[in-house]
Amino acid sequence: MKVSFRQFALTVTLAGPLVFAIATAPPFAAETRAQGASHMLGPNFPVRLDGNGDGQPSAGDESVSPVRTGGGSVEVPSRWNCTPESPSNVIQLSNRDGSGRFRTASRTNGPLNQSITAGGIVNGTARDFSYEQTRGDLTTSNGSITLTDANNDGVLDGARFRGTLTASISFVFSGNSDYVSVPWSQVSALGLNISGSCAGSLPQIWIPLADTNGDGRGDSVVFDLNGDGRSDGDLLAGPAVVVPSVPTMGPIARLILMALIGLTGAWFLSRRRTDGTNAPAAV
Repeated sequence: MKVSFRQFALTVTLAGPLVFAIATAPPFAAETRAQGASHMLGPNFPVRLDGNGDGQPSAGDESVSPVRTGGGSVEVPSRWNCTPESPSNVIQLSNRDGSGRFRTASRTNGPLNQSITAGGIVNGTARDFSYEQTRGDLTTSNGSITLTDANNDGVLDGARFRGTLTASISFVFSGNSDYVSVPWSQVSALGLNISGSCAGSLPQIWIPLADTNGDGRGDSVVFDLNGDGRSDGDLLAGPAVVVPSVPTMGPIARLILMALIGLTGAWFLSRRRTDGTNAPAAV
């Protein structure tokens, strides 16, 4: 039976998506540089402070790695602890949810008590927070923080502050989306003084991103504060802030595709020889 071109085109149209789905799924999918166990925030991959001012995290930059000093206590060892008698770099964790994860982080900053609490939690991550600052029994600042998707691509690319502090900021990324930061032109909207501090200038801060979907790029902040290569189960992970990359065809799938193309070409050539259309002209 002779297959018409229209039948052939219809078959390819219908089968194409199925073939592509199979070719880009395990075990045919290309191997990815999964960072889930190698790029989590902790001693193995600390926060980078852009000391050389090139706007990117690099090996020569200063690094800061938060340390668990107790079940619900985290210390951020940095040179910006300006009041040793009331250390602002010690964060207390509290308010566990039903899965045992801490939802509130608070600290004492001189005479002020500051805290942030995660709101609605979906799949172990939060995108809504509330903040409060008190001085004794007086509340001096409070409001909410919402992670936003400005371009409606399904991932979060900024944050909106409402309440005593009203501002919007966007996220920026470096390299292979290995780190996330905030443009230094926007941090003043959060009340952060970047001109200097008790320990000198304050460089841009880059936070490592782990690859949670296996596409080879960082996408979420995941904590591994003890450096054992596993995420800390009692700490909330950050939601996805990077669009997943397009899957690529692996080596096995490419070999199969080349074989199919070669067989198809050989089949067409053999048909041309059989029906005489490729025969030499008569003399």
